[in-house]
Amino acid sequence: MIPLSLAMEIIGVTASGALSPGPLTFAAIVGGRASGAKYGLLEALGHTAFELPLFVLLGLGCSAIVAGSSTLKLVSALGGISLLAYAVLTLRSLFSEASPTKPRAPSVHPIAVGFMLTAFNPFFIAWWLSAGVKLVTDILTYSSGLTFLLVSYATHVWMDYAWLAAVAHLARTGGAKLPRGMTLVQVALTLILAYYGLVFLSSVFT
Repeated sequence: MIPLSLAMEIIGVTASGALSPGPLTFAAIVGGRASGAKYGLLEALGHTAFELPLFVLLGLGCSAIVAGSSTLKLVSALGGISLLAYAVLTLRSLFSEASPTKPRAPSVHPIAVGFMLTAFNPFFIAWWLSAGVKLVTDILTYSSGLTFLLVSYATHVWMDYAWLAAVAHLARTGGAKLPRGMTLVQVALTLILAYYGLVFLSSVFT
């Protein structure tokens, strides 16, 4: 059991990252149009698959390795390429021969999407190296045990699951009333993801 004050800090700091618009949120809207909350939950699972090991590494004091400039440039490059590839696959799926009134999920599995958009997102890494490092430091002042770290992580990550599932669910229930309009929304959101990809790639050369 973690102290209430620490739990409140974790939730408060988590909200600054989890609830801000970004690639994961936009992807949940695009995929949730066809699959609903399930898409968001699976996307969050992919997110966890990358974030949990990173969280443990930071807890073990490995932030210097993660913070290396070459590491961040590599993450930015891979992230840009991955987002552009995801955007292309999604647009191809949207403009396939399927009925325009029937929503279709992107061809990439949501767990893979969650992992990819987390692992190759330099803004995510930057968040963990700023607010996240402070959060981990505060957690370690209470205990450095692995069990305590995992309980603290659970206090953090539930918000990602709740947020992405809710966004994906709303995309499906709201979009069901305006299928043709939602296709245009999906295209717009996919183009936003492509924009993020270009931003990530441009950061490699700055």
